[in-house]
Amino acid sequence: MHLHCQIPSLSAKFILLQVSTVLAGNTVSIPRGHHDLDGFSVPFSQDLPVTEGKTPVLHDYARNIRVRVNDMGYPNSQVSVHPLSSDGLRRIAPTVHFQMVQNPDKKQFLFIHKQGPATVHAVPLTHTRFFGYHRKEVGTFAGESYSQKLAIIRFTHPTQATRTVNTQSRTQAEIYGLLHVTDAGTLHDTMPAITEGRNKVQTLREILHP
Repeated sequence: MHLHCQIPSLSAKFILLQVSTVLAGNTVSIPRGHHDLDGFSVPFSQDLPVTEGKTPVLHDYARNIRVRVNDMGYPNSQVSVHPLSSDGLRRIAPTVHFQMVQNPDKKQFLFIHKQGPATVHAVPLTHTRFFGYHRKEVGTFAGESYSQKLAIIRFTHPTQATRTVNTQSRTQAEIYGLLHVTDAGTLHDTMPAITEGRNKVQTLREILHP
């Protein structure tokens, strides 16, 4: 299958700040800044830019994930692309980013695809902020009505040549879209326990420091 997408250039500098995102009349304060992994700054952008995935590619990812979820013990699960505009993705992106970096040792990234220096992963949405501020965009998730929402995240890792030129180069990331999973009410709890095999679930630390 053809899974090629271009990656925009991202800012890779951490600064101590708080980002307030106004959503439907509510202000969500999302702390940002320095994240430390055993004394090293997480080589990761403070933002999660949106690159709306092409529909055929997202459907390919959905088919891939359906097979994987079925293998995890949910034989009746179906996976589809969750309809969400670029504006909707931008509204949820800060909270998705916050969930990703809040605990860099949490196993929550299911590998989907690799192309050159880029890898694509699916992340189940679980943060409590999604319940209060993003219900319109996300709908049911984290086991509600036995369903899940998975964010599709693409990481572009610096090559050895890039590191040679710029020793401060960092992994860049972006959000492509959401997938809706049915009949998998405990998937977000099951995934962290899968530590080997093709369905191995990784932490942010493992992705950024392979």
